[in-house]
Amino acid sequence: MRKPLLLLLILASLSAQKKDDAEMQGFAVSPLKITVDARRGGRSTSKLTILAQNTKKPLKLEISVQDLKQDENGSKIIAPIGQGARSASRWIKIERSVNLPPNGKKTIPFSINVPPTASGAYYSYIVVKLIPPKGKAQFQTVIQPSVAVEVEVKVRSSAPLHMDVKNLYLESENRFLVLELHNTGKWKTSVEGDVLLYRKSSLSPIRVEIPFRTGGVPFEIYPGMMVKVRCPIDRAVRPGTYRAIARLLLNGKWKSNSEFELYVPGEKSAALKSKKLRNVEFDLDISVEPRIIELSLPYRGSRTIPVRVTNHDKRKAEIRATISSVKLEKSGFLTYLKTPVKGNWISLSTEKVILEPNRTHTFLVRVTTPPGYEKDSFAVAAVRIRAKALSKSGKWLSENDFGVLLSVNDPRVSPADIRVLKPRLIRPAPEKNPTTAVVKVKNTGKRIAKIHGKILLERADGSVISTMYIGKTEDEIILPGNIREFRMPIIPLDAGKFRVKAVIYLGESTTPVVSSVSFRSKSSVPEGL
Repeated sequence: MRKPLLLLLILASLSAQKKDDAEMQGFAVSPLKITVDARRGGRSTSKLTILAQNTKKPLKLEISVQDLKQDENGSKIIAPIGQGARSASRWIKIERSVNLPPNGKKTIPFSINVPPTASGAYYSYIVVKLIPPKGKAQFQTVIQPSVAVEVEVKVRSSAPLHMDVKNLYLESENRFLVLELHNTGKWKTSVEGDVLLYRKSSLSPIRVEIPFRTGGVPFEIYPGMMVKVRCPIDRAVRPGTYRAIARLLLNGKWKSNSEFELYVPGEKSAALKSKKLRNVEFDLDISVEPRIIELSLPYRGSRTIPVRVTNHDKRKAEIRATISSVKLEKSGFLTYLKTPVKGNWISLSTEKVILEPNRTHTFLVRVTTPPGYEKDSFAVAAVRIRAKALSKSGKWLSENDFGVLLSVNDPRVSPADIRVLKPRLIRPAPEKNPTTAVVKVKNTGKRIAKIHGKILLERADGSVISTMYIGKTEDEIILPGNIREFRMPIIPLDAGKFRVKAVIYLGESTTPVVSSVSFRSKSSVPEGL
């Protein structure tokens, strides 16, 4: 008899819970992220807005300040004060409880007192939590509705970006290359780049790209945090010893690379721990001119072109120039290959110099028509300029790696031409709104294409919500027959119809190539109350 009685009690409890859930009070907080530009020793103020939604009774809310932390996969998590890196939690002064009338709205001010020694960026969460009314069933207080608002405090500083590759190893039967990345700088940093695997018997590397996160956005690593990034390997890697170079692009600029000795095990061998060989930071103040050389040469023609390297740094630098084959990745990265340039149609006057501070050296590059040169012929290579010097501490190697792109074509070759493919939308899940738009531009001609333009996120009526510029400071380049890929993050949207439109100009043309895709946003987001 006990089982039927217990079943009746459970059904009665579930019925009461369903009724209480229907009457559960809700609230929204806006904005969900607050960025404050502060100064050392100063006091900054900001505010957030809390709105009661579909409520029949007053709400009591608890406000707390907690730390921001990341797990090893890069996901942001809330942590108690003292556990997050570069915390601003103890600087934030805000009221700890709020009472809201039914469907009421209240703006909550808060202040941030910045110490005089602060430098860089600091992070915290302001957590708003609902306090259930007294008398509710005990099991309802286990889960309390809450909203976390990320607070970023930026204190002006010239501190550079720093990311250390702590470790590199293989995982899951050699199908993933894992990078352990440690942000040792003072700023949150988006990470892109790749790993080049060189085998002793091969001149061309296997390239493994650092992937984007679900939703098409790069990994972001907060200062002081360590994240493991798993990079899928899309081709078989033969067993043996490799030289692995992890190249990091931080917030759009090449900043560092790390070199490892990596052993790839076979069926009957065990994996060995990788050995770190060196770290390199690209922080030398070196300039190279020009960055692109385009020549139209008749059959058996030749030209000599100057390439000027200037050392603006306070340290003297060793400058090496070599001729390299070059590959343009879809992301715009230039990968310099060790494969020789066919026919040796490029030569250099010198290959190595020691350049004192505030001095310039000119490399003379002699170019002749490549072998087999005929109508509609073109060839592409690079003059690779590497500058190297020890850092002030003497522990890290400082290095810059430039490529002067060189293109030679028959004078009769037709001009460059481009095709803009229809933008592709990336969604975290089929039922969710897109988070990223991907635009691909293909060079269908036989000369280097120089492009600029923009990608627009618009409403159906044509009003612009956000814009991402392409080639804003200098034109982006696309080698003949190559494709460039551009990614634009899509902000949270309210419900409605929208459009992503790419407007791309080729060279000096005043008529753009336009391509667009329309979509519908399915759900509202409580932003900007």
